[in-house]
Amino acid sequence: MGALVTGGALVLGEVIEKGLMAIPAFAIEIPLLGSLANIVGLFLGTVVSGVIGAIVMYLIDKLIEKKMLRENDKAQIDKGNEVLCTQYKLQILNEVKFENTKTNTLENISSRHREAAKIMKESLSNIMEDFVGDFSDKENKIIIDEEDIKTNEKIDKASKDLDDLLKSWN
Repeated sequence: MGALVTGGALVLGEVIEKGLMAIPAFAIEIPLLGSLANIVGLFLGTVVSGVIGAIVMYLIDKLIEKKMLRENDKAQIDKGNEVLCTQYKLQILNEVKFENTKTNTLENISSRHREAAKIMKESLSNIMEDFVGDFSDKENKIIIDEEDIKTNEKIDKASKDLDDLLKSWN
């Protein structure tokens, strides 16, 4: 860039010098420096060339800045899309994990209910065997009154309800 400004200053200085040589006051020779037209032409050529070079450098800088801003915006958009994609994958993974946990929990609860029903059924049969066994072994005289009949009806009703409950769990 410096070579272009220097070259432009020399060429423009020569052009201005040739134009000023037509004016008699600028044709005066100054010892060791050259003519007044040469000095003014070189000075004006350098100033104009420098200003043009500065403007060009400013415009190039603006173009580079705009390009970098576009690239930065594109990179931010790409990164945002990548984050959204990762979030979507995580959401799907969490939904699958939730479904697996839900299925395992339901299977576990069902298994425990089946086991509890089995234990209750065994306990009821043990209770009934013990109850029947206690009275069948005794040879005592059994006296049944109205209170015993009501108690037996309540026991029969409770036994029937327990049987129905066990059947509903199976």
